[in-house]
Amino acid sequence: MTTPAIEHHQKQSSSTNQSFQGIVMMMLVTLIWASMPVMIKQIITTVPPALQIAIRFTLGAVIFVPFARNLNLALLRDGAITGLLFFGGVVSETIALKTIPANQASFIYGLIVIFVTLFEVLFYRRQSFVAIIAAAIAFIGIGIISWQDGSPPIGDVWMLLCALLASAWIIVLEILSPRHSLLSLTFVQLSSVAILGLLWATPELIWHFESLRKSVMNPETLAVLFYLGVVATGITTWLQTKALQMITAFEAGVIETLEPVFGAILAFLILGETFKTRGYIGAVVVIVGMAMALSARNAKESSELSLSVDENENSQLTLPLSNQIELKLSDQDQKEPAVLLIEEQTTKISN
Repeated sequence: MTTPAIEHHQKQSSSTNQSFQGIVMMMLVTLIWASMPVMIKQIITTVPPALQIAIRFTLGAVIFVPFARNLNLALLRDGAITGLLFFGGVVSETIALKTIPANQASFIYGLIVIFVTLFEVLFYRRQSFVAIIAAAIAFIGIGIISWQDGSPPIGDVWMLLCALLASAWIIVLEILSPRHSLLSLTFVQLSSVAILGLLWATPELIWHFESLRKSVMNPETLAVLFYLGVVATGITTWLQTKALQMITAFEAGVIETLEPVFGAILAFLILGETFKTRGYIGAVVVIVGMAMALSARNAKESSELSLSVDENENSQLTLPLSNQIELKLSDQDQKEPAVLLIEEQTTKISN
């Protein structure tokens, strides 16, 4: 016979497996996203930001057209909300990359873990003191790498806005994604950004159509746009939406602190961008903050599991009859017929 404690343990194991899958998905998303500043940097001088976003998200939306089913007002509304936040973050990132290196942009984007933590503390009140300290450590690591002497350049401000909007997008997506079909929501999100991008790019297309056409039709530029649209936009949006049904926004934010590390490596390999000694120190500090946050989360889950199992075991009443009947008393003020029958049997045996 399966006891409630065993059933609870089985459910907890299933939940743990789902969390692991969500973490793996977010790691893959983070690795792909780390390549985006590098790729955008390669075409930023030939393809304007507005046209980049329009082409990129149109390509991303097209691959989800076959899954655009059961569209309704609630789905369109929620997809438009998340799409608007997504659009704001992408615009900020693309503009920032005109003036700052790709590796620096990656580490400023890592501030997402700070913003997600603050949002969750303010609205959910579910993070511990240790989690906040871990987020602060990650912030310090990012600051070591990205801070320059003098006043921050405008590109850093745009990337800071990007991190803020991306954090809000993650929080909202965590709330809204369980309400809808994953593929349909992804299609509406990407379509919303594509439409906004096309509206933004319209004036440039009207006045500079021929020169833009030549720039876009360059084989190398086409390859970068295809990668940004299909892989770095379509696939990653689906993966992240799916992952946020399995893990919390805070866990996703912490995992994304690895994005600057991956981004710095790719920027070095592809663009030749390097860090000084402080850059490498900052990277180590970021990793320490991430490990600390995840360790705190695992310890909390283990404690909750142990407490929950104890409560389930203590809530069961077992009577010493021949079949070891187990009854769960849900109402102490009113006895069920089965309880009365057992009491009668117990009285007869004792007499």
